[in-house]
Amino acid sequence: MSRLNDTIKFGVLVVNSALLLVSLVAILTGALVLTGNWADFDPETFEATALWACVIGSVLLILTLVGCFGAITQTEREGICSGRRLLSAYQIFLIVLLILFIRLGIEGKTTIDSMEWTLDNRGQGEYDKGDMLLADKINNNYFSNLCLPDPSSAWLIDFVDKSCPSSMQVSRGGKCACDTTKADCPDEDGCETAMARWKEDKVYDKDALALCPYHVCRYQVLAEVIDTVDPILDIIAVAIYIIGAMIFLTCLLICYNPHDDTAAQLIKTGVLVEKRVPKSSPRKQQQQRRQTRGGSASSRQGPTGPARGHRGSNAVRKPPPRGHRSSNASHGSNGPPGHNRL
Repeated sequence: MSRLNDTIKFGVLVVNSALLLVSLVAILTGALVLTGNWADFDPETFEATALWACVIGSVLLILTLVGCFGAITQTEREGICSGRRLLSAYQIFLIVLLILFIRLGIEGKTTIDSMEWTLDNRGQGEYDKGDMLLADKINNNYFSNLCLPDPSSAWLIDFVDKSCPSSMQVSRGGKCACDTTKADCPDEDGCETAMARWKEDKVYDKDALALCPYHVCRYQVLAEVIDTVDPILDIIAVAIYIIGAMIFLTCLLICYNPHDDTAAQLIKTGVLVEKRVPKSSPRKQQQQRRQTRGGSASSRQGPTGPARGHRGSNAVRKPPPRGHRSSNASHGSNGPPGHNRL
């Protein structure tokens, strides 16, 4: 049983190390999003998401270290920071984190599936939630940078020039630069009208939406977003499997009870009785030390002589004087005949 527990503990430490790497990847991904182009493109959405990724990654990093410490001190049962309490707190956090990751993965997968369906139909079909978010941002950024590009939106202009139809090109002398009244060019007024009809009345007019830059370059934009989000969903899926394995293994460690030795088993069965010495107060302990010191000092001084009137004394009795012996002998010779010494 002990070997099985050691194997499970080793597995917890290994999987916990993998979870530690996931937390570092989450922090790194959030930092890259904050410093990348997507944060400038949509600060409200991407900055908030990146900050949440950094916060969750940091909390996961700290609690992963707590889980490692709890696994190492698993058999300790006393104290606030005992192994079982640390593992229990760690497991509660893992369950909450698992629910959050599952929800995030489902929403992300649903959005990506909708985008992939749109790609399969060559960028046609009604707009969903993800389309509306991208359409508003791209349309506004495109029209605001059409004639006088903002340096912070240079990445968007570069993407339009490389990926979108030539009619939308801005920096390469496209025919729509600074003039959207030409044929086949995005038109800001017509685009706003078409988008308003879709938002309010759910009227999907693809001819009217063709006046919007997002609709013209919808296929290329969705392909770029899918290439960016797919690795993140893969990381979330791996994290879900790792967290599930950690919950199971941590539960095994919490439920494990170490094998008692022979003395503990005999005490539990009542064969032996554990004698507990009550703890004395500091004052009594000081008095006991003084008594012990006094006893040891008297033993070093030796016996002080027999006490009067006590026959049971251990003192050595001195022999009687010589005159006393002779008187006893003469007294014995004058006694009865039966008592004469032969």
